[in-house]
Amino acid sequence: MSSAQIDPHTLGVLEFPAVRDVLSTYAGTALGKAEALALLPGACIETVRRLIAETGEMASVVSAAGRLPFAGARDIRSAIAAITTLHAPLEPADLLDAAETLEAVSAIRQFLDARKDAAPRLWDLAARLGDFRAIIAEILRCVDSDNTLRDSASPELHDLRRRIAGLREQINDRMRSLAGSPDIQPLLENRELLTRNDRPVLAVKASFRRMIPGMLLDKSNTGATVFIEPHAVTDLVNELENTRFEERREITRILWELTRMVSSRADDISRSLDLLAQIDLAYAKARFAIEFRMASPAINDEPVLHVVEARHPLLLYFACRARGAGVHVGDVFTEVVPLSARLGEDFDALIVTGPNTGGKTVALKTLGLLALMAQAGMHIPAAHGSALPVFANVFADIGDEQSIEQSLSTFSSHMTNIARILDGAHRNTLVLLDELGSGTDPVEGAALGTAILSFLHDREARVVATTHLGSLKTYAYTTPRVENACMEFDRATLKPTFRLITGQPGSSNALAIATRLGMPRRVLDQTRELLASGQPGETVLVDQVQEARHAAEETRAKFETLRNELEQRIQRIDAERRTQVRAAHELLERTVRDVTTTVGDFAAAAQSAPNPWADKARELQALVHTVASGTPLAELHARFIEQVKPGDRVYVTPLRCHGFVREIRRRHGIMIIAIEDGLFEIPFDQVSDQPFVFDAQGASKTKTRAKSVKTAAPPEAQEPKQEKEPPERVREFLDGLKEGDTIYAPVLRSAAVVTSINRAKKTLRVRIGVLEADLPFSKIRRPRPARNDAGAPA
Repeated sequence: MSSAQIDPHTLGVLEFPAVRDVLSTYAGTALGKAEALALLPGACIETVRRLIAETGEMASVVSAAGRLPFAGARDIRSAIAAITTLHAPLEPADLLDAAETLEAVSAIRQFLDARKDAAPRLWDLAARLGDFRAIIAEILRCVDSDNTLRDSASPELHDLRRRIAGLREQINDRMRSLAGSPDIQPLLENRELLTRNDRPVLAVKASFRRMIPGMLLDKSNTGATVFIEPHAVTDLVNELENTRFEERREITRILWELTRMVSSRADDISRSLDLLAQIDLAYAKARFAIEFRMASPAINDEPVLHVVEARHPLLLYFACRARGAGVHVGDVFTEVVPLSARLGEDFDALIVTGPNTGGKTVALKTLGLLALMAQAGMHIPAAHGSALPVFANVFADIGDEQSIEQSLSTFSSHMTNIARILDGAHRNTLVLLDELGSGTDPVEGAALGTAILSFLHDREARVVATTHLGSLKTYAYTTPRVENACMEFDRATLKPTFRLITGQPGSSNALAIATRLGMPRRVLDQTRELLASGQPGETVLVDQVQEARHAAEETRAKFETLRNELEQRIQRIDAERRTQVRAAHELLERTVRDVTTTVGDFAAAAQSAPNPWADKARELQALVHTVASGTPLAELHARFIEQVKPGDRVYVTPLRCHGFVREIRRRHGIMIIAIEDGLFEIPFDQVSDQPFVFDAQGASKTKTRAKSVKTAAPPEAQEPKQEKEPPERVREFLDGLKEGDTIYAPVLRSAAVVTSINRAKKTLRVRIGVLEADLPFSKIRRPRPARNDAGAPA
């Protein structure tokens, strides 16, 4: 993400690096941790939106599945980058690190592949991870978990190690034989098998040195013992040395082979590790968001900021640490007072006043830090509904920035920084100014502060400034698109509430705070006298405004409560009305169907009657049909039939189950519907989008699960419980089947009459009332045996 435009000084004063430190603790790998520690806010709106969406997808994945399978992943990018310049092969430990890291790459790809529908943006990253299964398999085939090569790494290595083991056994046998010889035992300090320079030796008393033929390899510190390799094993030891040299050469050859295999995919591996780092960064952001109860901010196209119930993440973090180990953010969440603020809608500059220790600077830092977090692709510790723009730059002048090194006073440091800010400010920048106009003569400071705000106002920058100067409050009242705000102070408890109130200026409440902090009464009384003899009015006015606002807020809260109750009551009434209308429509539909059926039966019976009665019966039937097709539910059903298409899931009324449309024959008014392995011809009027049943009072209840509908079948429709027949009896039953026979269809939970048989395809067509269906032989059974009145087989 582009980050060159974001002011580095702002990152420091808003403590963005401290947030990165916290973020890095949630990463699953060293790759992700390094990425988090290097994270910077960006200024590209499309990129910011994509990264915030990735964080949201990852939060959903983590909430559903827990931790991602990063186990074994290491940051081997520097080793991979240097692999082409190596003069020696990678060591087994390095190869194992590479294999385990690439295994993590494969595991992450597989993990996100299984969730690509729910997390398409994350899958876009994971889909570009390389396939390194061949490299992984070859490394693990050759390298053991103890960082040595396996004997099976090559046939040559296997043979060499067998020879080495045999030679060692021969040497040990011969040395034990020599040490145990009665002629040599008296010459030895001990009978232990020792080595010097990886060659076998005997510990011989120095006075008997020449009595044992061999090569002197070492002596003790006192010189009393010498260590001799007997000539009897020298040839075997030399052969062992030569074989071990061949082993080392074969090991080197294998390591070079593996190194070249890794080197051939170095670019793919580097790209995959970069992608893995991005995925882990999204994982860290998601875990950070879940732990700190963050929400995904909307990103505005215009420079409009609106945060709801925002909290400073570092206040939450340090509140947890202060409570000790095992405390989570949720345990301290309510201890941090939330901040709600807006900027850029009806005003572009907000002048915040209020008492010292009242939270003005924290509010300033919270707004700036949340903007930086969002532009870095993070969620923010605020409520849903918060929205932020992507600022081209964020400038901040906060705190005591006195510089001893540059011989600058606090005021000079502020002016130097503000001059730089004014030079870069424009419509798409956020400017945060703390204690504007302080640090110098109040009159000059107020004039300078007013001029700075006017300059930023002309540049259309988004500004939040804190101050104690009354003239700046007046500037906010008299200047378009500039608004006052204050940090609320509870005069009853003489304590700040840390709530930001937009639309009114604040009072410094210096006397109230001094009283609470124990200032001597004599000093306080004299202060009040001096204030009374000076310019009165402003503090009293501010207090009156605050009291009026409190009263207005109480009235508004009561109104909101009444409005919510009224809306809930309207919703309940509307829901009841819809239920009653639906029930009435369904009752009407049912009644009309009954009338239609009755008139249809009458018309059929009247066909043989002399005219005009037969014609009158047909006219009556047509009239009833016209009325029936005009009911609300009939019109809904007609629209459903017009819109249904092959592949849709529908409900079959007579079978009381769902199926999928295979074919629609509109000329004949039927659909071919697949239910389990059977195909059914169903008339249009027997198909709907969802089932309805009526209770005793006529109200309808919607059934949405085919399974529950099936289990509601009447007892006589249930499949007969009978022992599974032997295959020969089944074949006998099928071979003897003919048209007109009755069979039992479990899928229909009903008996049916065979109308035709296709033995080549092993299917048959059956009829149940007006319905016809094609069923495979495997889906039919013998008909149920008839039962007598007692329920036993007849």
